Amino acid sequence: MFKWPGAPSPRASKHELADYAELVCWGQGSTSTTNLSKDLGRLEENDYSDDGVPEDDDIDHSVGAAYTEIELRKHACRDGYPFVIDRQGHTLRASQDTENCKHMIYKYLLLATRLNMNDDRDHAGIDGAHLFECLAAEVGREYLGTRAESLVFGTASPGKFEDKVNNLCRHMKEGGRFSNNYSASMQVKDDKLDIVAWKHFSDQKPGKFIAFGQCKTGTNYRDTLSQLDPDSF
Repeated sequence: MFKWPGAPSPRASKHELADYAELVCWGQGSTSTTNLSKDLGRLEENDYSDDGVPEDDDIDHSVGAAYTEIELRKHACRDGYPFVIDRQGHTLRASQDTENCKHMIYKYLLLATRLNMNDDRDHAGIDGAHLFECLAAEVGREYLGTRAESLVFGTASPGKFEDKVNNLCRHMKEGGRFSNNYSASMQVKDDKLDIVAWKHFSDQKPGKFIAFGQCKTGTNYRDTLSQLDPDSF
């Protein structure tokens, strides 16, 4: 697994290689399957044969898979994909449409995946992890549709846990206020809850659809899928 500005190993997955190609294209304006193959061939001496020649068969197969992944991304994103693929599928160019907000979101998510968000999360005074939670909250609200609301609850949001719960209760008009049912003092920061989205019925009274969400940058998220338990929260 690589973190930008580093580079993936020649044995990286197609998703890592596709991310790398997009980042290179973003920085340089364009890239190609040939450039990606050259980059992979320069990375590790162990990936050369006994004669000192790169193992082209393995590299070509992985590069081809990466560009197939890029094609799938373009199809899924439609006008939100910030890169242009040539007709032969071998060259990737940065889009010249600088006003498309979908392009900016895609690029941000690309960085949130490949930057080290523990040590390299602050840029131009912006906290990348907090920004991800804000974006996720907006996505949750949009997903629920008309009359839906959302807020950021996670550690990137200021305030003590008790204050956050009380604020959430006020906004949702649910639950009254924070209540500590444990004899020991609370030591949690956000109890794995990052964003909350909800949808009122037209009467605005208690009783509504509520969605809890946990945000995770990078790629190691599968082991954390069961950490957020709404019932225990």
